[in-house]
This record gives sequence, structure tokens and C-alpha cells, in this order.
Amino acid sequence: MANHGSRCIAAALGILVSLFPGDGGFVFDFRTAVTWFAVLFIVLALLFEDQLNGALGVKRLPPGTTKSVVTFTPEGYTSETELGTSRFSYDHISVIAEMPQYFVLGFGANHAQIYDKNTLKGGTVEEFRHFLEKMTAKQVQQVK
Repeated sequence: MANHGSRCIAAALGILVSLFPGDGGFVFDFRTAVTWFAVLFIVLALLFEDQLNGALGVKRLPPGTTKSVVTFTPEGYTSETELGTSRFSYDHISVIAEMPQYFVLGFGANHAQIYDKNTLKGGTVEEFRHFLEKMTAKQVQQVK
């Protein structure tokens, strides 16, 4: 998939091409309408990409796994869903990111776990951040 820069360039070129068509002057015809529709689609994709990816990701989750209770201990952490219990080790975490509302534990390019700060129990956000740094020997990366 193209990056944001190339999509912005494509949208800008689509607008420019339709506004400055050349010798015949500006004419709003079928081709112009299709071009503007494509530009609108690109802009909407840029604006709502994260929400769309999140919605599609949730639809791909197996039934019974959308909600979990996760318990963090010094030995590792467990995730309990309707389907069962999974155990995880801190040494598999490659990166930890902190966003305004979430902690993200990354395991590689295609796998991560997201934890909502509002649902933390048993300590503060600051205590949890320090706990993760201690258990993983990795610094939490701040993402805004």
C-alpha cells in the first residue's frame, strides 16, 4: 500500500488535472466527475485509515476473543477470553509504545497487543509503565 505522501500527491494531481485540462478549458463532464470522486475517495481514506483498519481488524477476530482480562505478574502475563487462557513472556516483546489512551506491546511487524489505560487495575499508569520497562528491559516509546 502506498504511503501518505504519495496519496496526497495523487489527490493534488487529480485536482490540478481536472482544473487545468489544457486547450479546451474547464469542462465539468463525466471524466472530471470520476476524477473528483477518486480524489474524494483518496482524501477520505487518508482521514479515516486508522478507523477503517481498526474496524476491519475487529471483524477478523475469532468469536469470543474481542474482550479479555489480562493479568501482569513478574513471571509473565496471561490473557483470559471466552475461549481460554493464553500465557505470554516478556522476552517476546520487541517494542513498547505509549499513546494518550493506550499501551501497545509490539511483537513484530504484524503482531501487537493494545491495552486501554482506563481499564488498568491494581496500580497507576506510571507504575505500569515502569513495570513494563523493568520486565522487558526496554524503554517505553511515547507516541502522540
